[in-house]
Amino acid sequence: MGLDVVGGKPSGVSFNDVLRQSPVALARALGDTLAYMDTGAVVNSQGRMVSPDVNAMTLVYRLMGFYPASATRANDFTRVGKYQQQYALEISSAYKTAYIKAAMANGGKGDRAAMQAVLDQVEWWNEAAQGTGLEIANFRKNMARALKEAKLPAGERFLKAAPKAMRDQASTWMQLYGADQ
Repeated sequence: MGLDVVGGKPSGVSFNDVLRQSPVALARALGDTLAYMDTGAVVNSQGRMVSPDVNAMTLVYRLMGFYPASATRANDFTRVGKYQQQYALEISSAYKTAYIKAAMANGGKGDRAAMQAVLDQVEWWNEAAQGTGLEIANFRKNMARALKEAKLPAGERFLKAAPKAMRDQASTWMQLYGADQ
């Protein structure tokens, strides 16, 4: 709350927010219980609803230090979903890296046989993963764009990925470091 007063944090920090961030478990439980009572739902510390299931027993158990079962189930589902997304990203990234390395081989002329082998592997993967949500969509199209990006110097790739509001400043820093050459 002190940082809020001096402008170090966004305004709107409440005593309940302080309780919910406390290192003391009892204070966190009390803060959570007050937040659940205020909103009528199980909400996380960012104020987002985790579960609409709040009753007197939920409040009592949270005060005793137990996290609501409905919220635990929702968090478990989210965690499993994130694991699947991360796995899909890792698989896709591995194929992307292999394709780019093959395309950049031979002084940038590319190793056509290796590139085709990666495309064949992606096709095999997509057949095996069909219906699982792990398919790699639009691989050829995405690789054309990724290869174009890979051929750019690191500084230019950073500038393209930087938020528009930061690009002028980032460009200045790039010039100061001599990375624009």
